[in-house]
Amino acid sequence: MAQAGQNMQFSKENLIALINESEALKMLPGVLKDKLMTSVLAQGEAKQVKVFNTLAEEQRKFAEAEQEYMEKSAKAYQDYLSELKQASNSIVRNLNKKVEEIATKKDDQKAEDLLKDM
Repeated sequence: MAQAGQNMQFSKENLIALINESEALKMLPGVLKDKLMTSVLAQGEAKQVKVFNTLAEEQRKFAEAEQEYMEKSAKAYQDYLSELKQASNSIVRNLNKKVEEIATKKDDQKAEDLLKDM
């Protein structure tokens, strides 16, 4: 519904749909939303158009904010994954160095043992 407000033309049906689905009005209890609906529908068409346009604009702003949030979240997640990959690679490099050191020490020990046996 966030994008629907951008594409709808004014009609009472579309006004009712906007009131029912408006992100800005979702927090209202049903009774208040019903009173608002009754009040708006009792107004003249000029007032209804004004309410419709206001709600449509709010829905557009909400959709933009939601899109921006999603893009920033995706970017933050990608940054996190990159940092995680770098940290993992660093850990693997350090482990490989330790394995190499251990292997070198074993080779040195074997060489010492051979020298002792001679």
